[in-house]
Amino acid sequence: MPVPTKCEKCNADFDGGPIPEDIREHYEKPWRWSRVIAVYDDRKDCTVAYKCPDCGHEVPRPIGEIIAVMDRS
Repeated sequence: MPVPTKCEKCNADFDGGPIPEDIREHYEKPWRWSRVIAVYDDRKDCTVAYKCPDCGHEVPRPIGEIIAVMDRS
Protein backbone atom coordinates (compact mmCIF):
# COMPACT_ATOMS: atom_id res chain seq x y z
CA MET A 1 0.00 0.00 0.00
CA PRO A 2 1.53 3.30 -0.99
CA VAL A 3 1.37 6.26 1.38
CA PRO A 4 -2.14 7.75 1.06
CA THR A 5 -2.56 11.01 -0.84
CA LYS A 6 -5.93 11.98 0.65
CA CYS A 7 -8.03 11.11 3.68
CA GLU A 8 -10.66 8.45 3.08
CA LYS A 9 -12.85 9.98 5.82
CA CYS A 10 -12.73 13.79 5.37
CA ASN A 11 -11.23 13.83 1.85
CA ALA A 12 -8.41 16.20 2.92
CA ASP A 13 -5.58 16.46 0.40
CA PHE A 14 -2.22 15.46 1.87
CA ASP A 15 -0.17 17.37 -0.73
CA GLY A 16 1.97 19.83 1.19
CA GLY A 17 3.36 21.64 -1.84
CA PRO A 18 6.68 21.55 -3.66
CA ILE A 19 9.98 20.88 -1.91
CA PRO A 20 12.34 23.85 -2.50
CA GLU A 21 14.85 23.28 -5.30
CA ASP A 22 17.87 23.96 -3.08
CA ILE A 23 17.14 20.88 -0.92
CA ARG A 24 15.64 18.49 -3.48
CA GLU A 25 18.88 16.53 -3.67
CA HIS A 26 17.95 15.00 -0.30
CA TYR A 27 14.55 13.73 -1.51
CA GLU A 28 13.05 11.54 -4.22
CA LYS A 29 10.76 12.65 -7.02
CA PRO A 30 8.08 13.95 -7.31
CA TRP A 31 9.67 16.49 -4.87
CA ARG A 32 6.52 17.30 -2.93
CA TRP A 33 5.94 17.42 0.81
CA SER A 34 3.31 15.13 2.31
CA ARG A 35 1.03 16.22 5.13
CA VAL A 36 0.13 12.65 6.11
CA ILE A 37 1.39 11.55 9.54
CA ALA A 38 3.16 8.20 9.82
CA VAL A 39 2.23 6.32 13.02
CA TYR A 40 5.40 4.55 14.15
CA ASP A 41 5.61 1.54 16.47
CA ASP A 42 8.91 1.32 18.36
CA ARG A 43 8.51 -2.38 19.13
CA LYS A 44 7.89 -3.27 15.50
CA ASP A 45 10.40 -0.64 14.31
CA CYS A 46 8.20 0.50 11.43
CA THR A 47 5.23 2.59 10.37
CA VAL A 48 2.01 0.76 11.29
CA ALA A 49 -0.60 3.31 10.15
CA TYR A 50 -1.11 6.67 8.46
CA LYS A 51 -3.03 9.50 10.16
CA CYS A 52 -4.89 12.48 8.71
CA PRO A 53 -3.54 15.77 10.11
CA ASP A 54 -7.00 17.36 9.77
CA CYS A 55 -9.50 14.90 11.24
CA GLY A 56 -7.19 12.36 12.95
CA HIS A 57 -8.56 9.37 11.01
CA GLU A 58 -6.04 6.50 10.91
CA VAL A 59 -5.59 3.97 8.14
CA PRO A 60 -3.71 0.87 9.32
CA ARG A 61 -0.91 -0.42 7.14
CA PRO A 62 -1.59 -3.97 5.89
CA ILE A 63 -0.11 -6.56 8.28
CA GLY A 64 1.73 -8.22 5.38
CA GLU A 65 3.70 -5.02 4.77
CA ILE A 66 4.52 -4.68 8.46
CA ILE A 67 5.77 -8.26 8.65
CA ALA A 68 7.86 -7.79 5.48
CA VAL A 69 9.51 -4.69 6.95
CA MET A 70 10.13 -6.43 10.29
CA ASP A 71 11.71 -9.41 8.50
CA ARG A 72 14.28 -7.12 6.82
CA SER A 73 15.79 -6.20 10.19
